[in-house]
Amino acid sequence: MKSKCLKQLATLGFASAAALGVLFVNQTATGGTPFEEVVIYGIDGDTNQLMRYTFDTDTFHTIGVVTANGSAVENTEGLTWVGSGPAKGMYCVPRDGALSGKMLRINPMDASAEVVFNSLSDDITAMVSFQVGSDWVILAWDYNDDRLLAMDPVTGAGQWLFGASLEIEGLAIGPDGTIYANSDTDLYTVDLVAETFTHVGSTGTNKLESMEYCFGDQDPQIDVAGVPASWTADGVLLGFDDKGDSIEIINPATGETRQFSCSFATVDCEGLVTLTQLTDPYGKIVVEPCD
Repeated sequence: MKSKCLKQLATLGFASAAALGVLFVNQTATGGTPFEEVVIYGIDGDTNQLMRYTFDTDTFHTIGVVTANGSAVENTEGLTWVGSGPAKGMYCVPRDGALSGKMLRINPMDASAEVVFNSLSDDITAMVSFQVGSDWVILAWDYNDDRLLAMDPVTGAGQWLFGASLEIEGLAIGPDGTIYANSDTDLYTVDLVAETFTHVGSTGTNKLESMEYCFGDQDPQIDVAGVPASWTADGVLLGFDDKGDSIEIINPATGETRQFSCSFATVDCEGLVTLTQLTDPYGKIVVEPCD
């Protein structure tokens, strides 16, 4: 089955439509334990620390300040993972400081980074990646100009797309190719061909600053205690709530949210990436959900 976003990018001249290569290697939840093999990475917009969240302790463990060419990143929002090929890795674009507007590839083992190219924008607040054939595309939001852009993580070539009067701080792509965006306390879907943002619903009091979608292994369904099965039938849409300082599970059909994690009073997670034990550089871990 061909995905919506790939057909849309093909129309825009990026590449021929192909089966969706998801940002995440298929996620696994076994034995009734949600996210048993899933690891979440986040970047703190205040401290510029790369963090690794584990479900066994319900804690963001600090890896270090993201640094490249002897300079630390400043005011970084948005984090994404390219899953294969020569550009494989974790990426961010700082908004301020010496590295402002530079696309950085981060080593998640120690938070060191390299500059790979100059981004089209120095004011990116959300990013997500997906595969088009054998190639990857990074989709991002420019906060100053209020519009989307797309970039090739290998060559750095980019294209400005379209905008809206929104404050996008999270982007995610579902298993059917639906692109999701959050602005303040509202969830939207994005159509790259029609150049529209369609309002899905309110996230309530939750102000989401980042989003990610993770999926089941063979069956995309991931069962989470206390969350309706319909919310997670095609995977789990996650977000970080700036007001509640917590990881939230989002109903992609309505925007309604429910808290999954405990509170992180000292964390300002401006970007999320999920990996499995097979792709996580730290290797296999054993985890449990938060009580």
